[in-house]
Amino acid sequence: MRKQILNLTLWTLVITVLCFSSCKQEETFVDVDGQNPIMELTTNHIRTEYGKQFTLTGKISDKDGLKTVQLVCLDLDLEKTIDLQVIYDEIKYEYDLLYRFTMPENLSSDEFTIKVIVTDVGGRTTEQDVKITPDGDSTPPVISEVNPADPIVYVLLTGNDVHNLSFKVTDDKGLDYVGIVIPELNVNEIEQTESEGVKELSFVKTYSLPFENKEYNVEITAVDLLGNSQNYAYKIIASNTIDYDQMYMVDFVNNDELALYAWGSHVTMARKDAYTYTATYYSQGNAQLRFTASNTNFDTCYGESKTTSGVLTMNNEDMQPVVIQEAGYYDITIDVLNLTYSVSKHTASITDYGLLTVYGQGWEGAESGVWTPASTFIMEQDSNNKAFYSAEITMTEKGGSGFCIGICKYDGTGQSWGDKVWYYDSSVGNYGPTQDWDWVTQYGTYELILDTYLGRGYMKLKQQ
Repeated sequence: MRKQILNLTLWTLVITVLCFSSCKQEETFVDVDGQNPIMELTTNHIRTEYGKQFTLTGKISDKDGLKTVQLVCLDLDLEKTIDLQVIYDEIKYEYDLLYRFTMPENLSSDEFTIKVIVTDVGGRTTEQDVKITPDGDSTPPVISEVNPADPIVYVLLTGNDVHNLSFKVTDDKGLDYVGIVIPELNVNEIEQTESEGVKELSFVKTYSLPFENKEYNVEITAVDLLGNSQNYAYKIIASNTIDYDQMYMVDFVNNDELALYAWGSHVTMARKDAYTYTATYYSQGNAQLRFTASNTNFDTCYGESKTTSGVLTMNNEDMQPVVIQEAGYYDITIDVLNLTYSVSKHTASITDYGLLTVYGQGWEGAESGVWTPASTFIMEQDSNNKAFYSAEITMTEKGGSGFCIGICKYDGTGQSWGDKVWYYDSSVGNYGPTQDWDWVTQYGTYELILDTYLGRGYMKLKQQ
C-alpha cells in the first residue's frame, strides 16, 4: 500500500513538471495592436568593395514585442538569426540594428540582395531587401603639391598684396567637387567636375589681401563621387610687421641656388625677443647674408638698404646683402620691427678633433652596403679654423636607392669607430642630435661642410 502511494506521488510530480514545461514552451502573448513589426533601415542600397566591411543599420519596433531579426543572402553565405528573446531577459519593443559583415573576395556577381526579416512575438513578420553592390569607394581623395606648403604663411604687407595658391587633387575612382573656403575674404568657391570620369584636377588661384593686420584661415576640401572627403588647411598671417616664431639666415641669393642644397641651406635664428632674432655664424670671408621668414623660399626676405647703412629693407630694388668681409665667428641680431641689425665678433672655444672621416654609401669609392670605420675618405681641416671641415664628394647611382652619410672622428687605424659622430637630422635640416639618415637621390658632385663648433654644415650640389 505504501509502495502504491509512493508511485502515485512520483507520477503526480512528473505530470506536474511536464505540464509546466509544456506551458512554458507554448507561452502565449497578449496582442497590443496585432500589427506587423515596423522596420526602418538606414538605406536599401549599400555600395562596398570586395574584402571590405560594411554595416547594416536601422531601427526596428513592435508594440507587441520583438522576437527575431534574420539576415539572409545565400550568395554571400549569410544566414544570421538574432534571437532577441535569448539575448535579453525581457521583451524588447525597440531594437537598433547594427550588423557588420565583410564582403568576401573574388565573387563573380555585381549585385547581391540581403533579405532582412523581422518577426514579433505573435509570429507576424516584416521583410525588406537591401541591395549590395561592390562598386563602393573607401579611399578619400588626395590633396598634394600645395603651395604654400607651410601650415602658417606670413605675409608682410606692402600694399596691393596678393596670396597665390596652387594645388592638385586626385582620386582613384572619380572626383565630385573641390571647395576652397577663406571666410575672412568671403571666399567660398566650389568647382564641380563636369563628368564622373575625372580623377585629377589642378588649381592655380590668386586672392587679393587688404592692407590690414589680419589672420586668414584657408581650407581646401576634396570630395569624391561617394562622398569621401579630404581636407587641407593652413593659416595666413598678414601684417605690416610680423612677430615670427623664428627667422632664418642664408648666404646665397635666390630660390634657384636654394635648389642646389641637399641639406643645411638655412641657419635658424632664434627669437630673442619680440620681433628680434639672433644666431651665431661662421664667415669664410666675404659672406653675403640675407634673412628670410621661411626655410623653403624667399617670399619674405630682408637685406640691407642700399641707401641707408645698418637698416634692413624688404624692397628688392633697394636691397643688398649684409656683407661680412673677414673670416671668423659672428653674433648677428636683426629687428624686423625697427628694421635694424647688428654684427659683432664671437669668441669661440674650439676643440680640435683632428682627422674626420666620412662614412656611409652611395659615393664614388664607397662599397655599397658596407658600413665600416675603415673608410679613407678624410675631410680637409681648415688651417685657420680647426672646427671647420670640408670635402668634395661625388654621389653616383651605384649606391642603390640613393646615398647617405655620417661623419666621425678617425682613430688613424680604421679599426674602431671614433668617440665623436655627426649625422644629418632631417627634423632640424642640419647636423643634429638624433640619427636620421636621409636618403638623397639627386646625384652629382657635392661640397660637404661641417662646423664642429656650431654643429652645423651643409651639402651643396656643385655639378651633376
